[in-house]
Amino acid sequence: MPQTLDLKGIIARSKHDKKVIAAQLFPHAKYPDMALARVLKGAGQLDADQISKLAHMHGTTASALFEGYSWQSKSSNGVTTFQLGQYTAELDTSVDPWVSRLHDNGSLFHETVLHSRSVPVSELLAGYNELITAHEASKK
Repeated sequence: MPQTLDLKGIIARSKHDKKVIAAQLFPHAKYPDMALARVLKGAGQLDADQISKLAHMHGTTASALFEGYSWQSKSSNGVTTFQLGQYTAELDTSVDPWVSRLHDNGSLFHETVLHSRSVPVSELLAGYNELITAHEASKK
């Protein structure tokens, strides 16, 4: 099965403006925005060089872009830390009730108390993704 690149999702979560991304990916195009729009509509594709530039812009590897820019996790002393690019989420289960914190480059921008101990990880990560999307939209 061929791997796909969620370019729309990457752009939505990006700290870079869409015009900046377009200019970086299509530096020789007369209208970089239109070239990016073609790719987003499925009428074109990024080449290896463009994918490499996109990965570099987002501080990740090309293979990580194809993995869906997924959360990485580690646990220590009752705290599970999730990492997604510049974002870090902490789930502190050593306290009652549980506490969840979300950081952008080390700066806390969301904290919540979880009264339920039966929150599925997929639901928690989906919530983080929504908070990040809202946070990114508020920064633009």
